[in-house]
Amino acid sequence: MGLGRLLILGLLGWVVFVLWRRWQRAARRPSPPATTRVVQCQACGVYVPESEAVAQAGGFVCQAHRAAGRGD
Repeated sequence: MGLGRLLILGLLGWVVFVLWRRWQRAARRPSPPATTRVVQCQACGVYVPESEAVAQAGGFVCQAHRAAGRGD
């Protein structure tokens, strides 16, 4: 095997190694968090995630005002 072929194989191996490391590093990177829509409670003005709010005719209310049974 000639020196030229050996250098080409070494270079090819190095390129494969560098690309593999980049791929591994990108796979470990955490994905960005999903955005959550926040809404304002019509009774107290506090912003809460939409998943924790209760929809009413006038908008949304937080769990505290829903549990208390009052909308103001």
